[in-house]
Amino acid sequence: KPIHALIQQYQPETKPEDLHFLAEFVLWGLTLNNKLSKYRLGTGLQFQDNFQGYLRNNL
Repeated sequence: KPIHALIQQYQPETKPEDLHFLAEFVLWGLTLNNKLSKYRLGTGLQFQDNFQGYLRNNL
């Protein structure tokens, strides 16, 4: 997963139990900076890439 690779690159000492929290933190940060869109679903939230592959191609 690109977000896990990003966390490993910049926070290599992250404990496995903290990985999901940091991934959520990254997603919200990208949303606040208009790099991702956030949609509310019946069972939670969905994040979508605004730039068609921005996350996949720019890590």
